Amino acid sequence: MLDSINLNDKSFEQIRDEAIAQIPIYSKEWTNYNISDPGITILENFAAFLALQQGELNEVPEKIRKKLLELAGFTARKGNAANAYVSPRYTMVSLPYVMPLRAKLYAQDICFEPADKDNTVIKDISITAVKTDSISEGQAGMLLKKGGVRGGLKLLGEKPCGGEVIYLYLENLPCPEMKTAVYFDMVECFKRNHIAPGSPNPFASVKWELASLDGFSRINVHDETCGFLQSGYVTFVLKKELCRRAVKDEVADAYVIRITVERADYDIVPCFQGIQGLLIHLIQKDTKSDVVSLQLSGGNEALISHYLLKDGYIEIYGNEDGRYQKYYKGEQYRIEVLDNFTKKVIFMRDVPQDIIAVIRDKAIMLNGKLATLYGYDNQVIELPGDETVYYGDFSVLVANNDGCHIAYPENRKAGEVYYSINEMENTLTVHDCGRYEGALLWTGNFAVYKGEGGNILSGAELIYEREDRNLMLAFMGCMDVTDGNFEEDCAQLESRFAKDVRTPVTMVTQRDCEDIVRNIPGLSIHKIGVCPVPGKNEIHITVKPNSSEPRPTLSKLYADEISRYLEKYRMLTTKIVIRQPIYVPVNVTGIIYIKKRFERCRERMEEILRKMLDGINSEACFGSRISFHEIYRRLSEVDGVERIHELSIFPDSYLYADMAGADIKLASNALYYPGDFRIEFTDARGGE
Repeated sequence: MLDSINLNDKSFEQIRDEAIAQIPIYSKEWTNYNISDPGITILENFAAFLALQQGELNEVPEKIRKKLLELAGFTARKGNAANAYVSPRYTMVSLPYVMPLRAKLYAQDICFEPADKDNTVIKDISITAVKTDSISEGQAGMLLKKGGVRGGLKLLGEKPCGGEVIYLYLENLPCPEMKTAVYFDMVECFKRNHIAPGSPNPFASVKWELASLDGFSRINVHDETCGFLQSGYVTFVLKKELCRRAVKDEVADAYVIRITVERADYDIVPCFQGIQGLLIHLIQKDTKSDVVSLQLSGGNEALISHYLLKDGYIEIYGNEDGRYQKYYKGEQYRIEVLDNFTKKVIFMRDVPQDIIAVIRDKAIMLNGKLATLYGYDNQVIELPGDETVYYGDFSVLVANNDGCHIAYPENRKAGEVYYSINEMENTLTVHDCGRYEGALLWTGNFAVYKGEGGNILSGAELIYEREDRNLMLAFMGCMDVTDGNFEEDCAQLESRFAKDVRTPVTMVTQRDCEDIVRNIPGLSIHKIGVCPVPGKNEIHITVKPNSSEPRPTLSKLYADEISRYLEKYRMLTTKIVIRQPIYVPVNVTGIIYIKKRFERCRERMEEILRKMLDGINSEACFGSRISFHEIYRRLSEVDGVERIHELSIFPDSYLYADMAGADIKLASNALYYPGDFRIEFTDARGGE
């Protein structure tokens, strides 16, 4: 914990010596302090017990530390599997191809599965062309190739003002209701603070549409780029009705997605390096047991296409009177094998519409029964296998004489089983078994994942390969892979708590104000100057934004965004004034004697002066002091300088700068830059 008191700061020897030193206070008759004395032996035993007790008190158990942090509002973050978006790269099978449910794609030994809950249809849904008014077709084509465009392209023009349009052309559409994505790789000319999707965006708003029979129809998207401010995915799901009404462009013979910039107040013009899409969503997990809803067709028949059917075991349940009842093979249904991954279930009587299949692999089939619910609180049950269970896809079947139902983690409901998962210990804890005392727990949905170990490199190849090697699909991983991680341990939780405690939430000090302003989401800030006004409860803040302009000013948009953001951090009685940065040129005059045969001495000295007087691009702060003696010393050390006869530095204007002896002191909102250099260079013999 933060700055906790060490209760175990004394050794056994220190405790024993302190106790012996106090013997004369309590007993004058006790004079033998040798270790052979029985009293000393007893005293040493007590000292040992005290040392052990202090050690135990000093060691706060992890469970207690987590409870204390929970009181402060900090709970351990659940584990998260890595996410990747991929596109088909090459194939040994004709497309489209329907992959079985929970199909497994491997990057070496790391398993990924399609995130789609239905069978994933693989077809060529890549973007075939990009069109915009600002670039040629050849340049646009480079955006879709591996490596993209070095240096990037300004698809929205040099000065976007709203109304700019980008067209994406697709040979095929993704399957309806399937999550897909386009990845935009943006050139980061200047570092911009990350802005979370859905947060207020002062710079731009973008609309996505698909060409349809009704014109261009709106697509709801999740835009991680926040209007092309940063690299990221734009994900969306096309509804069945929209896909049905989608039309191809007659000239291009392709479906068209139109991206319109409705509002553009960019501080830095977006520069596109590459565009990848459309992409298929994968999750890093390896399903061992799965619960699947069956769709009845052709009377009492249902078709199942599932990866685990290759070597797995299947159970069928039907929902009758609100509970799932197990059906038995041979008595109530039979199975017809169509291929390794596909089976047809044929029922021998009428069955309800709500039918589920529980499919388990060999290992889980042998350990499908987890435990019996004995009814006491916090019953701990070990989960099968050595790998970490994936919390995001887990359920159990609770079975008794009346049937069974599916129970999900941490789902509080009166009379139902309430349990949680400890993925670090790979255990399940039943906090309350409800009305199911004596019932059996069986695995339902069960998958494992690798946490941080599942974070594949960008561009990694993933392979889906059939056992008979007659079919193989390869996928290329996209530029950005969302990192996975295991459940947060106590040390990580304490570290996050400590970071939060030390993060300023109110502008108390000058450093607090600088940290808060520097991290405003979406802004790109180079320099910050904070100046409290003496005698007033007022703070003047000067900000220089990142820009390709040599001496940028602070736009009204930036000033308004800074004022809006600081409103929740300022003290109620404190007034905040946002000021423009001022740039003061610094002039240099002098006479310098140089040695013979040092013709390049002039260029070298001017280069040093321009570097030393560049307060805009250097680490110099607002209100800096320019040291005359430092400039004089640096010029004196240049090879070829005989002596400096005269030298002076002075600001071009004294409105935002003043002389402090031979030095220059700038105003609190001013930076300096090189002005005019009027230096007379004379050789050591006196000739010019």
